[in-house]
Amino acid sequence: MPEALLHAFLSKRRRSLPPPPGSPLPAVADGPSAHALLALKGSPSHSVDSATSRDSVRESTGVDTGDACGSDSDGPRSASGGRRPLKRKFRKATHTVRKEEKEHLLAELECLQTQLSELKRRALDVSAAQPSAQPHLTNAVLRDVLQQQLAQFTDAQVRFSEYGMTQVCSPIGMPLRLGRERAERYATLSAMKDAKLQASRAFLRRRCGALDVRRPYCEDQRFETATGDYCAVRFSVLQFEGVQSVQQVYDVLRFQFCNIEISISEKVGTITIREDDDMGDAAITQHRLVGTTARGVRRESNSVLFAEYRARDAQQGGGEFALLSAEFVDDDALYPYRPDQRVRRDMNAILQLTSFTRRAPDAAGGGAAGAEQQLVVVLTHWTHSRLHRPAFPVPETAMHELRENAERWGESMHRILREALHPDG
Repeated sequence: MPEALLHAFLSKRRRSLPPPPGSPLPAVADGPSAHALLALKGSPSHSVDSATSRDSVRESTGVDTGDACGSDSDGPRSASGGRRPLKRKFRKATHTVRKEEKEHLLAELECLQTQLSELKRRALDVSAAQPSAQPHLTNAVLRDVLQQQLAQFTDAQVRFSEYGMTQVCSPIGMPLRLGRERAERYATLSAMKDAKLQASRAFLRRRCGALDVRRPYCEDQRFETATGDYCAVRFSVLQFEGVQSVQQVYDVLRFQFCNIEISISEKVGTITIREDDDMGDAAITQHRLVGTTARGVRRESNSVLFAEYRARDAQQGGGEFALLSAEFVDDDALYPYRPDQRVRRDMNAILQLTSFTRRAPDAAGGGAAGAEQQLVVVLTHWTHSRLHRPAFPVPETAMHELRENAERWGESMHRILREALHPDG
């Protein structure tokens, strides 16, 4: 019976383990090998360890008993002899995975916030340890930014200056030609008056823009053109305190212009005479002036002054308003220019009077809380003058004198106005 079992086992082994290609199967049924295996299997008192027995069997038969045994224990088999399917590995649900990831990220966020709080605390400790360093650094940064902005503003000013030197003509200039007949001359000026005053007021509105007219301001621009003419542009804002009304300042201005030749002779030092006739209209006056400098150079100008006063003006919130606008004459048949004898000067000017109220200043110069309100009249003054290049020889020193006198008149007019409004100083 044991021999039959052994033969069955060896036959099954040969069927389950095919021999390598090209090698014959070992003979296990013949010879003393089978008897040796039976003797080993049936001997209960055999004391040799399993490793030695397997080596002996391997040497005698060429078959590894461990391999034979291992072939039966490779994995569980079904009743039909096939391999049982392996148990599927457990897989976590998607929501469980996301929940774990969320918990991990929240924990990491809490850790980062803790680190950020620690860094902030250290930064505050450093700032507290060096209290004078932070203001110094801030001032340095602000100073650098301010310097950059001023540099950009300077670049813009350069462009405006270059453009301004090309503006030989006045931005409010209107062509004006007068004939010989008195009625014709007056009709021409009367037809021009309203348009001239409206254009002048619109120009000043744009020129002032957002400028605070409650504070003094002055801007001058003087340049020589490519043709040798000398141009001067002046824009100023003056305030007159202690006056009664806008009309008071307006009347003083009109009086000064009606006697302009006297003011120029006294304040500028140029002997000046008037050659024109009275128009008979206080709102329209012509100023044909001829002057002689200390060096004997003669100068001439011919302009018309248009004036307007309103006791109540809608654009000024119902307050007083006055406007004076001067336009030079391009050609006058009655009083022609003499370029071969005199240096010609053309002038456009605008003088606007408005008002506002504020608290009267106290002894310290500030406005007291319970002080009375006082009226302040604002004079906004813009002029554009052009001194033509002489058509006859003029010494350089005499030419400089002509230019200085033209500039001095604008400054003198403001001083004359203050003296007339405050004769007691």
